[in-house]
Formats: sequence, C-alpha cells, structure tokens
Amino acid sequence: MRAALAGLFLVLAGCGDRAAGARPVRIAAASSLAHFLEQVKPGWEGAHPGEILEVSPGASSTLARQLFEGAEADVFLSADRDSLDRAGERVRRETRRILYANRLAAVGVDAPSLATLATAIALAACGGGEADDGEPFSLTLDFYVNPDHAGVFTALERGYFDEVGLDVNPQVPSDPAAPIKQVAAGRTDLAISYEPEVILARDQGLDVVAVAALVNGPLTSLISLPEAGIETAADLASKTVVTAGIPYQAAYLETILRRAGVDPESVDLVDVGFNLMPPVISGRADAMFGGFLNVEGVDLAERGLDPRVVPVDRLGIPTYDELVLVADRERVESDPEPIRAFLAALERGTYAAARNPQ
Repeated sequence: MRAALAGLFLVLAGCGDRAAGARPVRIAAASSLAHFLEQVKPGWEGAHPGEILEVSPGASSTLARQLFEGAEADVFLSADRDSLDRAGERVRRETRRILYANRLAAVGVDAPSLATLATAIALAACGGGEADDGEPFSLTLDFYVNPDHAGVFTALERGYFDEVGLDVNPQVPSDPAAPIKQVAAGRTDLAISYEPEVILARDQGLDVVAVAALVNGPLTSLISLPEAGIETAADLASKTVVTAGIPYQAAYLETILRRAGVDPESVDLVDVGFNLMPPVISGRADAMFGGFLNVEGVDLAERGLDPRVVPVDRLGIPTYDELVLVADRERVESDPEPIRAFLAALERGTYAAARNPQ
C-alpha cells in the first residue's frame, strides 16, 4: 500500500502546477499513512514552491467524526469506507473523489477554493494503475475454523482487510496450545488465544500482550452426554475426561474438581488435541472439558445427542475473555499500524457477520 501511495505522489508532482495557496493544504490522514506522508512531504513542497502540506494523523473513525462535527481539512485519506462516508456527509457529492485503485480513499472536506480541492481531485485523476497485493499479515487461529471466527472470514470475503492494505492469511495451528508460542517466536503477526493463556505465558517469560477481545465471555464448558450420568462436577470422580491440552483449561478443571470435593488424581485426563467429540460420542470418554458451548455443544445438540453443557463460570470460575488477539509486545510498540488496521477491518467484519448471520 505504501509503495502504491509513493507512486501516486511522484506522479502527482508532474501533473501540473497550480497557483500557490494562501495557507497550507491540510490533510487528515489515517495513522497508517502519516509516516509515509511525512516522508514525501519535502519532495512535494520542493516540486510546488509556496505549497505546504500539513498532515494531521489519527484513527480513521476519530478523524471522520471530527470532520463531520466541523473540523477543517482539505483532504481526508483513509482506507476505511465507513469513516470515509461519514466524513463525506459534509461534502457535496460533486466535490467528492474516491480512489479505490490503490486501496486508498480521498475526500476533499471544507475546501476554501477549487485550487485547494484540486489536490484531492488530482490525487484521483493521476493515480490509476493496478492495486498492490497488500502487506502480508499472518493470523494463527486458536482452533480449527468455527463460528467464533465469523468476523475474520467475513472481513476476508468482503475485502475489508484488502481495503486497509493487508493480505491476511489465517492458519489453523498444529496444536491448540501453540498460537501464543508462535507469536512470541515471531512466526505469526497475531494469534487468537485465550485470556488466561496470555497470563500464563507472561508468567513464563513470554513477552506477549492481548490487543483486543474477540469473545468477551467464557465459552469453555464441561460437556457430557446423558448416558455418562454426570450431573455436577462431583460426578467426575473416577471418570475419563478428554481435553485439548491447553494449560489454562487443565488448571481450571483442577480448581473445579477441588471445589467439588473430588481428588484430581481420581480423574483420568486424556489430551486429544482437536478431537474432543469422537471419544465422547463413542463412549470412550465420559466428558470433555474445553469444548465450547457454541461449537461442540451446538454440534452435539444438532446430532440429537442432548448434551449437558455447563460453562465454567457456572462451575465457580470467574468470568474472563475467552478469545483474545495476541501480539508480541515489542511489535506492538515498534510497528502498531498494521495491527490497528487489522482490528479496524475485523470490527467491520464482525458487525457485518452479526447483521447477516447466514
């Protein structure tokens, strides 16, 4: 995206001079573009004597709100169409120009003269060319693809990540316990994991942070079928329980068992990774701990098996964010803009999925 923008400014400098403006050309720009705009600013001003570019960076949604409420700017640069449309409500349609070819949107706002507005018009007229493929951005999922990832895949399908200049590549982990380790090792840009896992990882010295919540309440559940005869946690004594091998879930289960007066050593815990359902359906296991109420719980119900699904917050575990997006702390501090862009596109995808669940 930045390479494409560089081309735009270089071509724009040769599109013809205009009369010197009485004041700076004020550009409200998404934060992800601000650093680049500052880089091209000297070249632009050198090619246009008397012209000064004044860049005001910020989050697209914040800038759009400020512009809508009356803040002054000549050009608004954003890759977020919702913010673009909100800011554009103050601009006559015939003065609006939107540049899609380079995944960049430009709107002239409150322009005092046609000369100043020509900056935005020239940006669209001189742009053209093929769109780049976007900045590669890897996302490691927490599990196999399931309804909790609806926002991610809706954003992919609708091109929201493309619009913010990211080529997002979701990957299913080989091990449900692996995503945070991959983030810490620098092998993925973001990972979906569990809030308790972030805490455990930091205790172990991994320098990772949660940057957003994908699911802000518990989904992890104790799930069994009626024939297992498990009514409460106390009934787990001498039973076989399968888990996904995720450390925090083992810690939660131990706490639940002790609160119920059950010796954890009396329960046969079997790590089956992703394969939680087959042992329960076949009767080789009495229950699963770590299945989600909205994934395995729903799947078993749709099979007509009448599962008993008890979320952990009904078993004495305090509430928490089940799924969070995890990043390397140093990456967040040194290069936050791709992550911010990802979160903005994901938010759009999540709202779109909620509005159109089918």
